[in-house]
This record gives sequence, C-alpha cells and structure tokens, in this order.
Amino acid sequence: MYFGGMDFAAFDIETTGLMKAHDHVILSGFCEVSSGVATVTQYLAESIEDEALVLEATLEKLAELDMVMTYNGHRFDMPFTYTRAEALRIPIERRPFDFDLYPVVKKHSGINAFTPNLKQTTLENFMGLWNLRKDTIDGGKSVMMYYDWLSSRDDGLREKILLHNHDDVLQLYRLLSALSRVDMHAAMRGLGFPVMISGGADRRPEIRIVKSSELKGGKLIIEGRRPAETAPYGPYVDYGIDGPAVKIGRDGRFRITADVSEKEGFTFIDIDALGIAEEDIEEPVASSAGYLVLATPACENDLELNVISRILATRLIV
Repeated sequence: MYFGGMDFAAFDIETTGLMKAHDHVILSGFCEVSSGVATVTQYLAESIEDEALVLEATLEKLAELDMVMTYNGHRFDMPFTYTRAEALRIPIERRPFDFDLYPVVKKHSGINAFTPNLKQTTLENFMGLWNLRKDTIDGGKSVMMYYDWLSSRDDGLREKILLHNHDDVLQLYRLLSALSRVDMHAAMRGLGFPVMISGGADRRPEIRIVKSSELKGGKLIIEGRRPAETAPYGPYVDYGIDGPAVKIGRDGRFRITADVSEKEGFTFIDIDALGIAEEDIEEPVASSAGYLVLATPACENDLELNVISRILATRLIV
C-alpha cells in the first residue's frame, strides 16, 4: 500500500564525526535487491579531500531512487548528507523519501520491551540475524581505522572499513522482517508516508509526502509537502466550494481540509461526494453506502485515514 512500485535501497553513511558543520562523509553504501539478488554499492573517499566526489556519486544514486530505508537516518544520515552537499555547493537533484526504521520500531512495535536498547545490531540479534553479520567493529572503530588507512594504505584496514558499511546496509535490508511486528498503518500515519505521482516518460515520478492527518471540528485536515527541488508552486488556494479546501505554499507545503460527518461516536467521510468509488479503493477498508469510516467510538482508524489522505494528496494540482 505505501511503497508499491517504488525503487528503493537500504542506505547508510560513515563520517569522521557527528558535527555536519565541519565533519566529513567518508563512505556511503546502498543495498538494492532485485530477483532475490542483493547488490551493495559503496563510495569511499580515498582522502578527506575526496568527500565531494563521494557526495556527488551518492547524490546521483539517491536521485535514481524513490525511497531509501535508513536506521536513524531521519536524524543523521539524510541531514548530514544534504548539509555537507550544500556546504560544498553540490546540487541536490532529487530527495527520495526516507523510511527510517528506527522510529517505526521504537514507537509502533513492542520490540523495545524485550531488548536492552534499539541499536541496529541489537535489533538484528532480536530478529535472529546475528549469524549473518561478518563485520565485528562499530562506527567509532571504523573512523579510527579510516585515519590509520589514510596514512598506511593497508588493504586489510580498507576491507574492514568497507565490510562494516557493507554489513550495515545488507543487514538493514534484512531487517524489513521486523515490519511483521509493527503496526504499519499507525506508524505511517504518525511518521508520514510517500505518495508517488507519475512523472511521465521524460522524468522521475514526483514523491509527495503526507505528514499528518487529523480529525478536528467536523473536518479532516491533511498536511504534507511536495518535493523541495520542484518548488516554487504558487501560493495556491482553493476554498473548497466543490470539494476539499486546498492550500499550497510557495515551499510546497500543503493543507487539505474536507468535511466529515459524525453520528453516535462514528466519523464518516462521503467518498461518493468526492468522486471516489468504493471499488477503486484496493485496501480492505471500513466503508458503507458510499462512506468511509474514519473513526469509531473506540479509536480513530489509521488505515482509512491513510487511504483517504493518499487519494486526496494525488489530486493536488501538478
């Protein structure tokens, strides 16, 4: 439902430190799987001065993808990569959606109740992947080895550095199995999800992001953003005389507001009035007589809210 048809890869970077203002990206890795075959692609800086070459290759690879899977990438890998690129004046052609597994597992599964922490290697062990990692060092040790390698050019050190990043992205891809323990609809509603819009034969699809949906004051309020690299947009305003109200800012951020009905603790949205046929909704949703049930007296329905949010997000002006 959320990622069908998207080109994606597991993604991880190695850096000389945690401060993106002055530390450097020294290695990036991607793991892609096609027809059951995993391919890991890595870009290693042969010197600190080669950071720009690593970033250029990394950004070119990112531009080919609709989505990346990271582990704490929303807070580290992605902002670090983009900040360093901007500092070196390297253009960012396209930013794929970042599916960060760490907050998904932390906030929307019960796994952390059975583990001492949620480090990637801890989650790997919990999911039974402990015997598949050949790497034996951590990120801090990898950086120390990198500086030793710069002076010694020892092939053994180089291989250990590459193996650490290689196993990080390969194991991260394998951690897709953890999603069987996640409430995905709640996770996607809470953390946001991508909506892919066909770009036609001459360009990549546009990836819009639904950031939130909220039921408030007899309204469904959906907020999100369109890709920064294709802004500015307007601003654009539709007051919703014949349908949902829409506001799109110059930066691509959007808000969609649609009327809902409430009765005996249930909240409905009229999909017939929106021109949406029940048979056009592929997911097994709660619906009746042309209405989608967005909430019951017990809870809000994350799946149904995500379904209608996705449909309405696709209808924004191009």
